[in-house]
Amino acid sequence: MAILYLEYGGDLQLTSGGQMMMATGWDEVRQSIERELLTNPNQTLSDGTKVVADYIYDTTFGEGLGSHVDLPFTQAILARVQQKVYRVLKRNPNVVLNGLPTITATQISPNIVNLLIAVPLQNGATGSINFSVSA
Repeated sequence: MAILYLEYGGDLQLTSGGQMMMATGWDEVRQSIERELLTNPNQTLSDGTKVVADYIYDTTFGEGLGSHVDLPFTQAILARVQQKVYRVLKRNPNVVLNGLPTITATQISPNIVNLLIAVPLQNGATGSINFSVSA
């Protein structure tokens, strides 16, 4: 299934011919992974707050990584994030997993953590997804 080229937080792109740009190759794989990681399913947060699903046609779709914003960054949080990333990568037919994915967390400041996710692909290459999370 072809998907539109859409960077997270960005806008749709047009080709030089004025048509909607489609994501291909690594961009398509990366964008589908990011979309699933960042989309909120129906969930109840640890403080009891109920989060309504972002995708109304499948309220279980997504891992809701945004629910970890404003939480203290601990090893337990990193483990939960790693589990969510693993589930998404495991479902993606373009990814090859031989164990848990490599996630490097770097604390840039007391309120900002950078996450670098190494994604092993079927074609033998490794893609990377980079998130900065601030509290």
